[in-house]
Amino acid sequence: MKNKTYKEKIRQLNGQVLQDITDTARAAGQFQFIYDPDAPAMNTCLRFYNGSKYPEKLAVESMYINDDDMLEFFTEDGRRFTVDKMHSADVSVLNKGVEMVEECDTPAKFVSLLNKLQNFPIVLHSIMDRRGWYDLTDEDGNENNICWCPAEKTLITEDADGKAITRKKSNYSSLEMDWHHAEEWFHQSDFVTMERISGLKQFDFSDEDGSQDFVDAVENWWATLGKTEKIRIWNENK
Repeated sequence: MKNKTYKEKIRQLNGQVLQDITDTARAAGQFQFIYDPDAPAMNTCLRFYNGSKYPEKLAVESMYINDDDMLEFFTEDGRRFTVDKMHSADVSVLNKGVEMVEECDTPAKFVSLLNKLQNFPIVLHSIMDRRGWYDLTDEDGNENNICWCPAEKTLITEDADGKAITRKKSNYSSLEMDWHHAEEWFHQSDFVTMERISGLKQFDFSDEDGSQDFVDAVENWWATLGKTEKIRIWNENK
């Protein structure tokens, strides 16, 4: 009787954990797991049934909520499996994979994670975005800087040996960061500012739908500009 009660408690606990994971996937749109084929210990490996007697163990790259409102996983070999095909005993493994991403919320934790990986998986970009850090990996002329955390005034970069480290700085500025600031400024601009920077006039467009035609025209104009031009306009008008 005690054993039966224990199993029921485990089942209920797993059900709650799965619900929490589902809510996380729903909020994220598509949740990226850490997946590095050259650092297999960091991957989240789950077992899925695929018509055979025994489940197949695969690393998952991401998860999302499908059109049937069910949790679905993308695996390393490009296949998809819904949560009902997952081995029920792997809920704790799945939860650990989610927590590894969700709990990476400081520069120190991010650096620790980076140094356990051999590559730079896509999930690292999503972690930076979610934390409000500036992603510097694609910045022109940048070979070592990874991101900037404005809240802790910390630059995450690489040392001469390629090891990720943190550096405290009073401030940090770069083309990529200024571009982000310019984008934020533009998307918060009022109609007067939009007219001034674009040369377009609101009265030349239909006033239906809250002058959406005018807004669309200005946004299309802005999209044609390069990063340096956007930064120039931002600096002159902020």
